[in-house]
Amino acid sequence: MATAGKIDVAPLAPFDPISEPTSLSQRWKVWKRRFETYLVAVNVKDNAQKQALLLYQAGEATQEIFDTLSETGEDNDYKTAIEKLDEYFSPKKNVDYEIFQFRQAKQNADEPTDQFATRLRKLAAHCEFHDVDHEIKSAIIQNCRSKHLRRYALRQDKVTLTELLSKARTLENSEQQAKGIEERLASTNIQDEEANFVNPPRSNGQQQQQQCRNCGLSWPHRDAPCPAKGQTCRKCNKQNHYARVCRSSVPSTRNPINTRPRPIRPDNNQHNIQQVGYQEDHYSNSPSSSSDDEHL
Repeated sequence: MATAGKIDVAPLAPFDPISEPTSLSQRWKVWKRRFETYLVAVNVKDNAQKQALLLYQAGEATQEIFDTLSETGEDNDYKTAIEKLDEYFSPKKNVDYEIFQFRQAKQNADEPTDQFATRLRKLAAHCEFHDVDHEIKSAIIQNCRSKHLRRYALRQDKVTLTELLSKARTLENSEQQAKGIEERLASTNIQDEEANFVNPPRSNGQQQQQQCRNCGLSWPHRDAPCPAKGQTCRKCNKQNHYARVCRSSVPSTRNPINTRPRPIRPDNNQHNIQQVGYQEDHYSNSPSSSSDDEHL
């Protein structure tokens, strides 16, 4: 660990020249910028020391690559060493392809506009644009996810990139705030609906009553069990409910009605009519036709 006065400066992580070849150039630029900051922090000004620290901090893989390069200069030629590594890690780019990559960039879901603008600026670094801010502003207008931001930009005559990003932050913050309020209101409405379901609202100062499915009277029963408890249904012969609220489709077998007809002589029509009348009277007077309100 190097020391600058009383400040301890941790060494840099080695540069990885092997993995992720598609981002090699960008990663080298980031590492080189951190190394230059490191040199200032440790107060190293001698070129020989700079070159030695460069190769040491960059790591074994980078030093092996440097040893294969030609015309790297003397051991104290730090400037030439940096230039040779730049040429190796940052070959000349195809500007047309870089511009194509820039034009294809679109704002991702849940990506703030500020982060989208930063990503566009990194892509624009290889495009050789004359006015980078103008290109970034145009890309945001075309490929942002917010319709409100796009309409705002198109309504303004000469909106700048700074103004556009400020408006985007305002819209995104207000959207998050409105979403939070709406979620809270939705949660409150659901709780009110659940409360109304458990405790139905009163009508004309009285709580709406429900019907007991076992006895047919009002429910809940006040300070007493259901009167149908232990009673036998006349319709299905099952217990704990009355026939008037019976939900069974099985006819009762209790107190069967004798519907067997009396012998009828074929040649006596009048006696036949009387016999039918007797059967109907007998059925109507059966005990099963008594009121459902009776408790068995």
